[in-house]
Amino acid sequence: MWKGLIIGLWGCLVAAGSSYAVVFMQNKKATAVAEAPAVPADKLERRKAPPLTVPVVLEGRLQGYLIVQLALMGMAQGMKSQAVPPEVLLSSEAFNILFSDDRIDFRKLEKYDLKAFTEEARSRLVKRVGEGVVTEVMVDDFNYVSKDDLRK
Repeated sequence: MWKGLIIGLWGCLVAAGSSYAVVFMQNKKATAVAEAPAVPADKLERRKAPPLTVPVVLEGRLQGYLIVQLALMGMAQGMKSQAVPPEVLLSSEAFNILFSDDRIDFRKLEKYDLKAFTEEARSRLVKRVGEGVVTEVMVDDFNYVSKDDLRK
């Protein structure tokens, strides 16, 4: 009889102690969140655009694909306020530039002017999202894969 009473009392103390600990920890987290500094409105944010695969057509035939990964820097608040995410618009503009650019020699990509490409992509993007939202467009990856290499 005493054994059952002691075990029951012990169970009640454990339950009460764990409830107290949970409430104490939740209050501590709520206080930490309330004391966290506010994010400044002019904070820069880096976002990656979806990878692009641009077909390279030369003399009416598919030669291969340009694989491009872009990123952009912009004002966090301005990018969040856009109806369409700027990284999606960047992908669209970059595809249009690369697909229609006759200056690209896919056999010698190291000679392609990436600075001019990123400036053109940024200027087109600024026309669509407004001035002051996007500050920079960057190239993370820029490769060519021939049609023959894909078959291997």
